[in-house]
Amino acid sequence: MKKFIKIGLLFFAAIDISITSSGQLCDPFGTGSSINPPFGSGSRTMRICINKCGASTPPELIVFYSRKQDDLTNVTINSTAPYGHGRAAFVKEIAGLFVYDYTFPHSGFTTLNGTSEFKIVEMPSRNLDKSTTTVYYRLGTLAPRSNMLSKTAPTASFPMPDPITIGIVGDSYVAGEGAPLVTARTAGGAVLAGLQTLSGADQALMWNDNDPSTTTDIPCHRSINSGHAQAVAQLRLNNRKIAFAAKFAACSGAKTGDLMSRQQVANGVTVPIQFDVIQNWLTSKGFAGLDILVMGIGGNDVGFADLVFDYMIVPFSDFNNDQDAQRKYTNSSDGRYPWTILSQNYDEVQRVIGTRFNVWEYNVIATGVPSPCKGPIGNPWCGQNELIGNNVGECWGPIEGDDRPAEFEDIHNMIAVKLNQTFQAAATRNKWTFVTMLDRAGNHGLSNCAAPYFNTLGKSQANQGDVLGTVHPNATGYVQMYKNPVLNALQTRVNAINAFWKSFASDCAADAKAAAIAAAKERAKAKAIAANSTASYKEYFQTYQQFRSIKFGTSLDQALLNYKNQISSGSILLPTADINVTITDQLKNISFTDFFQK
Repeated sequence: MKKFIKIGLLFFAAIDISITSSGQLCDPFGTGSSINPPFGSGSRTMRICINKCGASTPPELIVFYSRKQDDLTNVTINSTAPYGHGRAAFVKEIAGLFVYDYTFPHSGFTTLNGTSEFKIVEMPSRNLDKSTTTVYYRLGTLAPRSNMLSKTAPTASFPMPDPITIGIVGDSYVAGEGAPLVTARTAGGAVLAGLQTLSGADQALMWNDNDPSTTTDIPCHRSINSGHAQAVAQLRLNNRKIAFAAKFAACSGAKTGDLMSRQQVANGVTVPIQFDVIQNWLTSKGFAGLDILVMGIGGNDVGFADLVFDYMIVPFSDFNNDQDAQRKYTNSSDGRYPWTILSQNYDEVQRVIGTRFNVWEYNVIATGVPSPCKGPIGNPWCGQNELIGNNVGECWGPIEGDDRPAEFEDIHNMIAVKLNQTFQAAATRNKWTFVTMLDRAGNHGLSNCAAPYFNTLGKSQANQGDVLGTVHPNATGYVQMYKNPVLNALQTRVNAINAFWKSFASDCAADAKAAAIAAAKERAKAKAIAANSTASYKEYFQTYQQFRSIKFGTSLDQALLNYKNQISSGSILLPTADINVTITDQLKNISFTDFFQK
């Protein structure tokens, strides 16, 4: 949680004295008037209360502001002045006061007060040296039907609060695998793009999280088409008067340990520990803490990605008839059973979150995984019961045609459902906000070629020049499945943060002491929650790669070799072109011992 930003009531001594209709001396900025400057995470709006002084119509109130106190020695309406200034918005009147709001321009939002700005100057929370920005300001009222000031108040100041900070961590379903910014053929600049190794420049066009300080977008296959990234971007647009800052650290292939304590190797490149990325970002900006953490993780811990590859992509394998493989995921007495260890690892994630970030209860948003196993309406499960030999296209081909509906049904029930249940149970224990995703795909799974939310092998090859996007959402899928549920969860937490800080202020007063005490209690509470989790991270004792070698041995390798030989010899027919891309040569060279990432 952020350290508390100390605030106080700012009362103005009288400067310009006027006489009311009752003959009494009155100053709109005198006794009884008050200013509630922005305080609490993300706040950028000042609540201003001034004396009515007998007026029936609220005067136009101007806010002058700068990072330099000397700029405000003499203030006038002047668009070339060094200070920013604009009209405050009249809100209401209560008792003998007129109430106004003024939102300071920030984060690229410069018209928050409509067309009432005379000079716009953005006010960030931190200076270049990472120190808190002190905002100096003066208030003035305009004479009726004039741009001349009738009264002004003394210069005062406040520390600009930090933005609401958001960290995004997780695996490929968070990173945006399967949804590059441009397709491989577009990046390569040729119809046959994707059949050759894409250059670094091409990949830079495809993988980008829109953060110039990030250097691992390409190996992590991180894309702003990710549903999580889109949800954060929409959150910012929906809450323009609140300041946000976000860091996107998710990486394809990540396991729980890669969040906390181990450097992951992604596509041959060693990348930083994801929590380190978040912490270093906070430190580099000078931010006091992390407000919201969004994460989706766990599939790689239990070998889900490799299982999907082996049974849903590799031909001549059938999860439905492999009782030994099914026992691994369903029998808790089996030594390979992964769900208990994953559950413990989730608790360790919470312990580390508590010690490193001290995030409030429920401000960790855990996102489940949508199942790719449902087919189009009328075909409740994917799989077409087709023999290998049909033409390969970007949607459904001989590789996918080898899969059966019963196989998809078992993978859904035994793997996808259990993965979501384990994550949700951990969220309940650790007071995270869990976002249900299991059925978000509806009937738009892998075999819905008319309106798919996921990539088949052919589509992955065409879109990103490799097989790594297989069984991952496409750009449409990230929008339809992830964006709105994650956005709603984020908005709920933002509302809770705002309500917490606003609870210490009335329309025209704020109790700084009470707020400080309450904030200290919240910090202590969060630390106590973190201390309750004492589990330590464990790697799944037997990797799926080891399991598959024991299970299949050389027979699988031989089957794959036979399959590739049939493609090469022409006994399995491939099209000469399909949707502007020829993939025959690429399929001939696919190594089925490579693993895509989740």
